[in-house]
Amino acid sequence: MSRFTMLVLSIASLGVAGCGTLTRTAWTQPELTVPPHWQAGAAAAGGTAASATAGNPYTQRDAPGSSKPLPAEAEAKSGSDADIDPWWQAFGDPELSRLVERALAGNHDLKTAVANLRAAQFAVDLARANQLPAISASAGLSNSHSLRGTQVASHAKSLLASASYVVDLWGTLASSVDAARWEKQATEQDERTVEMAVASSVAGDYWLLALLTEQIEQSDASIRYGEQTLALANARYTSGAVAAVDLLAARRSLASLRASRYVLLAQQTQAENALAILLGQPPGEVFAVSSARLMTPLPAVSPGVPASVLARRPDVKAAELRTRSTLANVDATRTSFYPSFTLTGSAGAASDALRDLLQNPLGTIAANVAAPFLNFRTMKARVGSAQTAYDAAAVAFAKTFYQALADVENALAARSDYQAEITQWADALEAARQSEQRIGWQYRAGSVPLQNWLDAQQATRDADAELASVRYATLTNQVALYVALGGR
Repeated sequence: MSRFTMLVLSIASLGVAGCGTLTRTAWTQPELTVPPHWQAGAAAAGGTAASATAGNPYTQRDAPGSSKPLPAEAEAKSGSDADIDPWWQAFGDPELSRLVERALAGNHDLKTAVANLRAAQFAVDLARANQLPAISASAGLSNSHSLRGTQVASHAKSLLASASYVVDLWGTLASSVDAARWEKQATEQDERTVEMAVASSVAGDYWLLALLTEQIEQSDASIRYGEQTLALANARYTSGAVAAVDLLAARRSLASLRASRYVLLAQQTQAENALAILLGQPPGEVFAVSSARLMTPLPAVSPGVPASVLARRPDVKAAELRTRSTLANVDATRTSFYPSFTLTGSAGAASDALRDLLQNPLGTIAANVAAPFLNFRTMKARVGSAQTAYDAAAVAFAKTFYQALADVENALAARSDYQAEITQWADALEAARQSEQRIGWQYRAGSVPLQNWLDAQQATRDADAELASVRYATLTNQVALYVALGGR
């Protein structure tokens, strides 16, 4: 091998190590603005998000080929096989925990997400396989005979093995691997997002069944009370103390209460079927959820919530990772138009492409370099399309992050509002009961018509129903807060 040949090979090997890095764009996360009170909360909590530029984990930059992991990457590396935070255990309800665990094991949407994750892993494997030498082998056997009838004949056997290796001089293959790897990690976060959604839906349906149980119990009590009211009105009508209008009003009220109970029973069946589907089971399973579950105490929430906690939200991490994937696709698309070299060998013989490069390096490189410029319009369109996809992903990432901030803000605000509502509705219920009791006495004394008493009864039922609904909303809002924070 000549000195020139050795020199070319040395330059090529250096190019493999260096050019790929030079053509890979430095990753800069989209600049995001964190509200001041989030930053203050982080400082009070001892967090790292003291400023949008210094502590916000979503304002970072790394050089091409840097080994320093970003928030989503570090999380994916350290817990790619980990489950989501079991926030439902904070409610201290064993039955709720059992149902959530059943759903995480059998939910159909989650099984689909797992299949998507396997497909993403195969895409990574395929991208990495393109970086390895391609080996092929062929064998042949032929026989020939003379057409003149002579005894001349020939036999030929062949066995050929060849290998080819694409020199990733510009990092095209490496960028493709990066894109597939980021997409695979984003798909992991998609799976966790589905897990969070499934767990929160199970909790929501669980407490909805508790609410419906409470409402059905209230309905049964109201029906019994309505029957007593009708009996009293009938007795007073029979004695001539009241007109028939009171009896008709009592009958109308009781019939309305009985009809409303059927609506509640239908809603209970629908909620049970929805929960069964979440568990991956056919409809028909009966879930006996006590109304006492609505009295579950709310878990405590830390006073300061730094913006850095949003780094653990799977949808935020998925958006970040897909932004990185699209950036790697931009590099892969752009460098795919650069000159490429394939080193091949067949039974120990070098390829013509490599031989041409060594014998006439200037002419070979010039011909290859000219190729991208001959396809300038195609190159420009493909690179522009890839760049547009990256821009869209960056916008989607920023939107996802800001939506995460809004989700936390809304859940925290609603938490305090619901607590105040519970206090007010409890006071309203107590006042309604006292008013109903006094008006009932007045009706028995004959000083007020029956409709006044029926209206007071309905006011009590309304306050009781509102109190139960707010308790249900308080619990589901706590779930929404855990989902917004990505865990406890």
